[in-house]
Amino acid sequence: MITLALVAPGHAPALQPLLEHPGVAEMTPLPHPYPPDGARDYVAGLIAAREAGTRRDWVILDGTGTPMGVVLIKDIDRTRQEGELGYWLGVPYWGRGHATAAARAAIALGFGELGLTSLVANTLPENGASVRVLTKLGFTPLREEPWVLPKWDAPRMGVVLRLMREQWAG
Repeated sequence: MITLALVAPGHAPALQPLLEHPGVAEMTPLPHPYPPDGARDYVAGLIAAREAGTRRDWVILDGTGTPMGVVLIKDIDRTRQEGELGYWLGVPYWGRGHATAAARAAIALGFGELGLTSLVANTLPENGASVRVLTKLGFTPLREEPWVLPKWDAPRMGVVLRLMREQWAG
């Protein structure tokens, strides 16, 4: 069982060791090596963007209240009623259905509380676990586009998927 809570400064110390693992950075825009105390700045940036109204980030908590990762809706466009779903989990929590449960909860909040009508998500095709999470939740491929990140020597092709509110089964 997982719960979501809005990201707060107090979550940074528990997120830091999860963010430091190279497996987390491999398939995400997060840097590696992760800077010491980088989680403090990461959390502060998430909170500032939330206050600006452009994103919502939740820490994913296990049954004991221990942070396992973050699920988010970013690039919220109120005119188009669209946002981008994203998530990452610490390596010790992979393969247990937590990403699916967290994404499902964030989608419900996006289509409910945030009033969005569509969500997009980006992943790398070789990230089979993320592709499975998204397709299980009803996302369908929309297009391919290059990911250009300073940590990579060359762009990598990513896939953009979309889920419309009327397709959402909950």
